[in-house]
Amino acid sequence: MANFSRILFVDEANTDLSVMAAALFSQLSGERPVEIDSRGLVVLCSISRQAFYYYFRDILEVPEWIIDEHFKEALQDALEAETPMGAVLAFTDIFYKNGRFIRRLENSERYAFMQKSIVDHATDFLQKLMEDKLPDLPVSTADKKTWVSYHACGLTGYTIQSLQRGKKEEETAQTILRLLKSGIPK
Repeated sequence: MANFSRILFVDEANTDLSVMAAALFSQLSGERPVEIDSRGLVVLCSISRQAFYYYFRDILEVPEWIIDEHFKEALQDALEAETPMGAVLAFTDIFYKNGRFIRRLENSERYAFMQKSIVDHATDFLQKLMEDKLPDLPVSTADKKTWVSYHACGLTGYTIQSLQRGKKEEETAQTILRLLKSGIPK
């Protein structure tokens, strides 16, 4: 399953991008939050400022990139799951494994953008889930787009709220799957 703390591109040279993402993740997901700027990340990673700005406009783009990469991986894991429950667990797993990191992002200047990115990934997940794992959902063709949009927002919000309240991941996934299966009457 996806975990932000692992370095994304493991090779002999170890790219600057993966080093920056891993370093920032470790700073943001630690016990105590650490304020870090692009200069601090450059020093922490032992890279040049030029290398940093080659990939990102500013420090706030790094967590956005991390979110994007790992939700793509979670989507792939979900699609490879054998059951609908396995698919939902693969998707909610990213929230539960990285809860501290996600909670720290809530205080970010770009939280609204990052939240939209997470909802966009949830939308992709639900569209694929409907096609591959739940093709018989009682949702009319005319309502599918609305159903996906509505549930993407709900899935994201409910999962984050469940995480904050200490609800177990499997219980969260079961509730989500039950709600998804209820569909919209035709």
